[in-house]
Amino acid sequence: MFPPGNVGIPLGQITARELDYRGSFRFDTEFGTALDLLAAHPWIADGLVTHSFGLTAFDEAFATSLNRHQSSKVLFDMNG
Repeated sequence: MFPPGNVGIPLGQITARELDYRGSFRFDTEFGTALDLLAAHPWIADGLVTHSFGLTAFDEAFATSLNRHQSSKVLFDMNG
């Protein structure tokens, strides 16, 4: 989903260099709507973040995030 208007893609270079070009799906305007909802109703996010780890505990953070029975949203605390 591209933004409105033309999006230039260098197809000649991709072909000449025999590159693999793959797209991916992404959201566009939905993020603004979600942030507006959370700003107006912050209780929606209560319990969404189940764990927070400092950057040095990355191994524990990733292990925790893999366990669906233990975690929902695991974040890195950039201050901790």
